[in-house]
Amino acid sequence: MKENKLIAEFLGWELQDNPTERWYGSYREPNGILHKNTDKEPLLFHTSWDWLMPVVEKIKRTDLSREMVMQGMDELIDAFDTDIETTYNAVVEFIKQLNKEL
Repeated sequence: MKENKLIAEFLGWELQDNPTERWYGSYREPNGILHKNTDKEPLLFHTSWDWLMPVVEKIKRTDLSREMVMQGMDELIDAFDTDIETTYNAVVEFIKQLNKEL
């Protein structure tokens, strides 16, 4: 999913984009953990609270999150919900808005 790649980049994960590398197309966290991003081991932000909640927490800690709330984006932040699909969509929308601001 394209949006999962957007989230991985927001978290600072680096894409292994060298086709000669063993895990080409996979993501590596700054701490070295590798997410293979294959059919067997996909990025799971859209289906796992364990994957998605650290993203929500990072968003809530950002200064830009607070600024966006002040600019009327609070409905987006409030969309973080108990429904994973709603929360995932809000996270994706927030990151897209953040990228426009930068």
